[in-house]
Amino acid sequence: MPSMPRNSLFRACLLSFAMLPALAGALSQTNSDSADLVLADMALSRGDCRGGTDRYIKAAMASDDARIAERANKVASDCQQVAASARAARRWQKLEPQSAGAAAAVALAAVRLYQPEEAGAAMLRTHALGGDDALINLIGDASDSGGTAIALNTLKPMLDSPEVSERLLNAGVDLALETFDFTTARKLAERALANEPASGVARAQLARVLTAEGDAVAAIAISQEAAALEPESERFAYADTLLRLDRMDEARQELESLRADASVREEAELRLGKLAYQMGDMTEAGRRFGSLIGSEEVAAEAFFYLSSIAEREGRTDLALEGYTRLVEAGAGLVARGRAARLLLLKNDRDAAFRILDEHAAKDRAESLDVEFTKAALLDDTGKSKEAIALLQLALERYPDHPGVRYQIALIQDKTGLTRESIRSFEDLLKDRPDDASLLNALGYSLADRNQKLPRAEALIRKALLSSPDNPAFLDSLGWVRFRRGDLAGALPHLERAYRIYPDPEIASHWGELLWVSGKQAEARALWARSLARSPDSKPLRATIERLTGTKMDPPEKKSAPDSDDADDGQPLAPELAPQSTSL
Repeated sequence: MPSMPRNSLFRACLLSFAMLPALAGALSQTNSDSADLVLADMALSRGDCRGGTDRYIKAAMASDDARIAERANKVASDCQQVAASARAARRWQKLEPQSAGAAAAVALAAVRLYQPEEAGAAMLRTHALGGDDALINLIGDASDSGGTAIALNTLKPMLDSPEVSERLLNAGVDLALETFDFTTARKLAERALANEPASGVARAQLARVLTAEGDAVAAIAISQEAAALEPESERFAYADTLLRLDRMDEARQELESLRADASVREEAELRLGKLAYQMGDMTEAGRRFGSLIGSEEVAAEAFFYLSSIAEREGRTDLALEGYTRLVEAGAGLVARGRAARLLLLKNDRDAAFRILDEHAAKDRAESLDVEFTKAALLDDTGKSKEAIALLQLALERYPDHPGVRYQIALIQDKTGLTRESIRSFEDLLKDRPDDASLLNALGYSLADRNQKLPRAEALIRKALLSSPDNPAFLDSLGWVRFRRGDLAGALPHLERAYRIYPDPEIASHWGELLWVSGKQAEARALWARSLARSPDSKPLRATIERLTGTKMDPPEKKSAPDSDDADDGQPLAPELAPQSTSL
C-alpha cells in the first residue's frame, strides 16, 4: 500500500483531541476540496476507513481534478466500500475518459457489485485504451474479486479472434481454467500450441486442461514435453501433472530425480515436504522442511510448515512460538490466523484478535479479510453466534459489500439456522440473480436438508451454466440427484467432482453413495485416502461414523513433552528464524 500523505496538515492529526475543533474551524476557511482531503486523511489515520472514504468521495464529486477521483477510488477500494469505489471510478472516467486506469477501475467496481453489463463494457474499454497489458492486469484483479465468469463471457469473442495475441490467449486459458470451463480452456490451449508448436508454456497449459478432463495419458506425455522444451520455466510440469492426477508415488520419484539438480534442489525438496505433509507423513515432512531453514528462498514457507506440523501433532506451544516468530518477521494473514486460532483455543481472545488487528492496522485493504478470519475462527471453535454477531457489526462498516452478507448466510447454514440462512441467500439472489456461487449455495443448502429438491436442482444447474466443470457445483448436483433417489445419475457427478478436486466433503458424499449401493469396500478405501489428507474433516468423519456405526477416535496427535523432558524435545528450527515472509 502506498504510504500515507506526510504534509504538515496531515501531521496535525497528532495534535491533542482538545485542539481538533479549532483545527476544523480553521480548515473550514480554506478551499473546501483541500479541507475535505485533509479531514479524509485524518480519518484514515485514525482507522476510520468509512469516514475517510466519505470525505474523499465528497471531494471527488465536487472537484474537476481527475487525480482526486482516482485517489478516492483507491481509498474506497482499499476500504472495501464497494458502492463508493464505483462512484469514484465513474467520476474519474468522466473527468479522464481516455484513461485505461479509470476504465479498469469502473470494471472492477462493477464486478464487485455484480453488474455484468457495465463490467464487460469497461473491460473492453480498458483493452481499447491500454492494450493487452492493461487488460491482463485487469483480468487478474477481476479474478481476485470473483469476476472470472464475467471476464470470460466478455472476452470470448476477442479470444476467438485470429488476431488475438499469444499473451492474451495464454491469459484466456488461465481464465477459463479458473472459471472451470474446461471446454473453452482446451480450445484456447490447443490454439496457443498450434500458433507456437515449440512452446513449453503452451504445452504446460494444455497439460493442465487434459489433467482436469481426466485424460491422464495425453496429459503426462505433453507435460514431459513441456519440461524438456522449457526447463527454466516448466521444469516441474511433469511432476505437477502427476500430483494433479493423484499419482503420488510417481510424483515422488520425479521430484527425487529433480532434487539431484542443484539449480532446483530447494524447490524440489520443498515440494517433497509438501507431498509428505499432504499424505500425513509428518516425520518425513518435518525432516525435509527442517533441511530448508537455511534457505534464503524458501525458509519462511518451510518454517510455516514446521509450525503447522507441531500444531497437527498437538505441540501447540511450539506451534504458537513458530507462528509468532513468523509474525514478527512480517508474516501476513495466513500465519497470523493460525497463531490467533491457537490463542483462541487457549481462551485468550484478546491476544488472538490483537494479532489480527495489528495486520489490519498495517494494511487497511486487509481489514475486511481480518473480520472474515475472526468470524471463521469463532465459528470453528464453536462460537457461531458470536461469529454471526461480529459479521453483523462488520456489515455496519461495510454496508455495500456482498461478501459480508454471504459469510453470514454460510455460517447460519452451517450452524443449523436453516430458515435464516435460506432467507439470507434469497435476499442476496434478489440483487445478484445470476451469481453462480449464490445459486449453488442455496441449491446445496436445500438439497442437504431434503427441501424443495426440484428447485434446488434447478438452481444448481443454472450455476453450472456459468462454471460447467466446477467441482463444488458438480458435487451439489450429484448430491441433489442422490437425495432424489437417482443413484445412477448421481454417481458420475460425484466421481467427476472428486477427480477434479479431492475435497473431503466430496469424498463423504461419493462414499455415502457407494455405501448405500452395496459397495462398502470401495467407500472405506475412498474415505481412508481422504482421511489421510484431511484427518480433521468434520463432515467426512461424521459421515463415516453415521454409516458405519463406529465412533472414530480423534485425529492422532502427539502429546506435548512434560516440562521435565522439555530439553529433550527437538526444537522447531535452528535459532535463525526467517527474516521476512508474506505468509
